[in-house]
Amino acid sequence: MIYLGLGSNSPDKLIMLSRARVLITAYIGRIISLSQIYTTEPWGEKDQPTFVNQALALQPELSIKDLHVACLKIEAILEKQKITKYGPRNIDIDILLYNQEVYNSVDLQIPHPRMHLRNFVLIPLAEIAPEAVVPLKKQVVSALLDQTKDQGKVTPLAE
Repeated sequence: MIYLGLGSNSPDKLIMLSRARVLITAYIGRIISLSQIYTTEPWGEKDQPTFVNQALALQPELSIKDLHVACLKIEAILEKQKITKYGPRNIDIDILLYNQEVYNSVDLQIPHPRMHLRNFVLIPLAEIAPEAVVPLKKQVVSALLDQTKDQGKVTPLAE
């Protein structure tokens, strides 16, 4: 199973997530499950608008490299602009997990190397895959969520 994390804090952030899901279906494959959308505090650089985040599960149809290329293409179509490391962005698509594989290259690491530190990743992911094992950590997502020290507020959008 592939797990992706989506995030946006653009003025049209809900539209950006919707567009990303449509493009993911077109370029990557059918979405099997998705978390609800969460409103989240910015992480790293606090002086910016709040984010919306969501986790998606897909059946792997592409290799890791092709998946990465597809995610970058979708971000380009949606005009991702990342000016500072933790700054505002139209869209962010992170590959969180790819089956139980570990992958390291200059521009991509799977599992996502900081996912265990971030509530805005763990909470949506735990909603759809609480028992997914995170390689290298050798723990399930729900256990990592229980252990995280992140105090960032993550609230379901409906609240």
